[in-house]
Amino acid sequence: MAAALVAVTMLFLAFTTAYLARRQEPGWGAVMMPPILWLTTALLLASSGTLEWARRRIAAGDIRGLERGLAATAWLGGAFLLGQIGAWWSLAAQGVYISSNPHSGFFYLLTGAHAAHLLGGLAALGVVVWKAYAGRYGVASHAGVGVFALYWHFMDLLWLYLFALLFWA
Repeated sequence: MAAALVAVTMLFLAFTTAYLARRQEPGWGAVMMPPILWLTTALLLASSGTLEWARRRIAAGDIRGLERGLAATAWLGGAFLLGQIGAWWSLAAQGVYISSNPHSGFFYLLTGAHAAHLLGGLAALGVVVWKAYAGRYGVASHAGVGVFALYWHFMDLLWLYLFALLFWA
């Protein structure tokens, strides 16, 4: 997991470097933030909360709590992705596309790359949920939940970073 997170970090640092360099050139053309991004950000942060709740429940021996927390995390993560699609549609309805200006291009690139990584996280969460419902986790054996949580929380932090980069940097 550490190697994967380092690779993702390097990818987004490369994107950031290109973003900051291109921003200094003429023709930048700022993109107005779609308001739905506030909601999606709250959903993603809430998903980390439900995941942490699930981790605490399994540590206390509450298998049903683990299952409920993981299911809530999955629903919130899926809602985040649907909200991202809504943000892209909102921009498209305003005539803002990838090729409209450099800022819009970076917006779609960065949010799309994040969404792809989050979609991969949802696939991994599917495996964790399946194992939870199959009874494969217990008080002494739930390392998979912890490894997944590390990735998911990283995705949350990455989103907060991208949000700040795109709209406040």
